[in-house]
Formats: sequence, structure tokens, C-alpha cells
Amino acid sequence: MESAGYIIVCNNNIIQGVAPSVEEAWSNVVRDAGPWVGLGGEERHPDDIFASGMYKVYPCTQGLMDFVADRGGDIWWDVESGVACTADEQEEFNATH
Repeated sequence: MESAGYIIVCNNNIIQGVAPSVEEAWSNVVRDAGPWVGLGGEERHPDDIFASGMYKVYPCTQGLMDFVADRGGDIWWDVESGVACTADEQEEFNATH
């Protein structure tokens, strides 16, 4: 499985950001998220939220990046050989390995 970029997922496994670099993917999350507030309603800096462990970063295939661009981040995905991929990519990988 070959990595072409990165996904950033929230603790609900929905892909929140995708891009060729981690920095760009996180920038997409921040841009699309709106105001960042803590449980007590206090304003929080997005980098503090990222550092809290609420988000995870995975390398991903180009196929997954394209799939997210077409359908959004609330999709089925999995990690195969350390790289996040689509169901079809995982099936194809498993059939040949």
C-alpha cells in the first residue's frame, strides 16, 4: 500500500481533513470547523485541540483522498500495512498478498 497524503480523523473515525501534507490536512480541518470551544464553553486554540489527542493522523492512499473529495469524510475506511485506504483498495491488496 503506497501513501500519497494524510487524513486527519476525529475520535468518531470521520475523516475531517485530507491533503498531501499533515499541515495542509490540519489547515483544512481548522478552516472547516468554525469556532473551537472547550467543554466549559471557553475558546480554545485549534493546535491545543490537536495536541489533546482528539484527532489522529494516518498516511493514506491517493484513492482514499479522491474518495473523500467525492463523497466527504463520513465513509468506510481502514488501515492496511500502515496506510489508510478504501474498502476496494484493501480488498485488492489482500487478494494479491
